Amino acid sequence: MENPGHVDSFSKWRRYAPTYARLESQEIDRLYRALIELSEPVALGREQAFERVLPYGFVILNRAENFSSLYLAARLFRHAGDEISSLFRPFADVGYQRALELLIDQQAEATPEIYAFLRDARSRYE
Repeated sequence: MENPGHVDSFSKWRRYAPTYARLESQEIDRLYRALIELSEPVALGREQAFERVLPYGFVILNRAENFSSLYLAARLFRHAGDEISSLFRPFADVGYQRALELLIDQQAEATPEIYAFLRDARSRYE
């Protein structure tokens, strides 16, 4: 933001992100178990986070139309905000907000995952 030569760097990256940010379904399942179900430790190194996982999270925030993906992105950025850099915390807020809006719009039936999300959101936000 301070360097005028980098003003549109993110805009250029955004076009390439969907092809760059792909995770194998096993890796997505592992992240889901670690961040949502809390059934295994989060094994997310700084390098892996920056190169693969966080770009994937940005794509989810902009394109996801299902609750589980948005909740996963929110938890991913919450973890990154706590463990890697506080600069990722606002993206967690976006994920929680979009997931909640989607639940309201779709009037989804209550499931254990939705209850966990609501408890998580309530503990995070008053």
